[in-house]
Amino acid sequence: MTEVITIALSLLFVSPETTDRQQKEKTKKDDVVTFEDTIAPILKKNCTPCHFEGGKMFEKHPFNKYETVRDLGKKLGTRLKGENGRLLTLWIESGSPNKKSEGQEKP
Repeated sequence: MTEVITIALSLLFVSPETTDRQQKEKTKKDDVVTFEDTIAPILKKNCTPCHFEGGKMFEKHPFNKYETVRDLGKKLGTRLKGENGRLLTLWIESGSPNKKSEGQEKP
């Protein structure tokens, strides 16, 4: 009987939020986020037309250039939310690799 109560109580403390957080941590460890493969497509989708060729912000902040985005770093995090913001943060924390050969490749 105590075993059943213990199991029931332990299930109460495993919330979907905990499971989601654990999944994000696992994903964070497994992701290889690079400018070329991950960040550039996010920026192209979310920041066109202004920060790409022909856009009014292209001269000052051309987001198709790795160096610009790397130098802006966390400042972009104020604009990118949710999963995109998480991936940007992960990219910065992993040294802002441009290509997979520069990042930690998956075995």
